[in-house]
Amino acid sequence: MSEPDDWAVQPGLTPEPAGGREQDKRSEYRLSGRASVLLELEAADPDDGDHGQPRTVSAQTHDLSATGMRIITAEPVTLGAILPIQVQLAGDDARYQLIAEIVWCEQRPSGDYAVGLNVLDSDGSSFVDWMDAVARAMVQD
Repeated sequence: MSEPDDWAVQPGLTPEPAGGREQDKRSEYRLSGRASVLLELEAADPDDGDHGQPRTVSAQTHDLSATGMRIITAEPVTLGAILPIQVQLAGDDARYQLIAEIVWCEQRPSGDYAVGLNVLDSDGSSFVDWMDAVARAMVQD
């Protein structure tokens, strides 16, 4: 995935107990706050040679854990899709290359979309580094 010039890391990741919201059905601790997420919705067209760029959508998290996150996007995403994503936590210069499954997508009254992602342990991804980063963020707060 290409890296956008407009990555904006938002401060304020704080731990939130699982089940803290009425909609939660999670079994693990979540971080409440913002991190930047880039979803690759469509791969680059191989017929375009080096000029093809993947179609991506930038998003911000509302909460996250090592294996899942809730993000807000300007457009809907396909339920069940397995997509490459990049995540950058607040206060962390690293960008984690992950694979995520879209487990739910709901339009909000504001017109944007709340999307639930399940982060998958996939070969070639930054999954182990991601797990470590989330653990460190939880210990720091």
